[in-house]
Amino acid sequence: MPRSPIIRYYICLALSASACGGDSTNASDASINDAATMQIDSSVNNVDAGDDIVNDLGFTIRTPGSKEFDCGDLYGQQILNEADWLCTFEYDDQSGHIYMQNNPVECIVTLSYYPRYESIAAFAKIGDSVEPLANPSHDWGGNHNNDSLSFDYGGKHFQYDHSSFGFGFRQCQPMDCMRVYESAGGALIKDGCTSARTLPIVCVPVEAGESYDSGDFVDTFAKCPGDDS
Repeated sequence: MPRSPIIRYYICLALSASACGGDSTNASDASINDAATMQIDSSVNNVDAGDDIVNDLGFTIRTPGSKEFDCGDLYGQQILNEADWLCTFEYDDQSGHIYMQNNPVECIVTLSYYPRYESIAAFAKIGDSVEPLANPSHDWGGNHNNDSLSFDYGGKHFQYDHSSFGFGFRQCQPMDCMRVYESAGGALIKDGCTSARTLPIVCVPVEAGESYDSGDFVDTFAKCPGDDS
């Protein structure tokens, strides 16, 4: 049955890292160089999450695990979750799904703490074939968790982002739109993340104990409270 990605998403956030307080600083922004950052503690093992997740999308979907990090004197040791995503892909005459695996590699501390991720694998299922995606990336999005995904496909660069932000410039639901670029760092071809949301997508976080099929990707988008655009 279709699940509510928004409700499930915020349960996931509550169990991972703090998204409270602060500004909309992006985790990849150079300003975090002035913040206290704690490197990965290789002496702490990953939590083994279990078997692969059942799905009819054509992917081998892992059960996300977690890892303990030192987040400094204020926050101490914290468990940061692997953040894997399943999303729709709709552009030109192509449609399908993408799947991305993202591992936490660092605990960043500014006004709160949040993870920096490394994308270790990404795949697209377009039509009948599954193929790897080049240059995958996942950004947690700073203290406000205004997260995004990006990857290369079909000679273009795609960014999955949010088209609506609420009070304090905070997103209120999973990524819901895409931007298309000529290449990573190249010219913008189409911005589908304006308030008109002209390139909609649906994303759901991968969670332990769940199964996934094409019927799970129901578009429940609504503008965030406080978004007057």
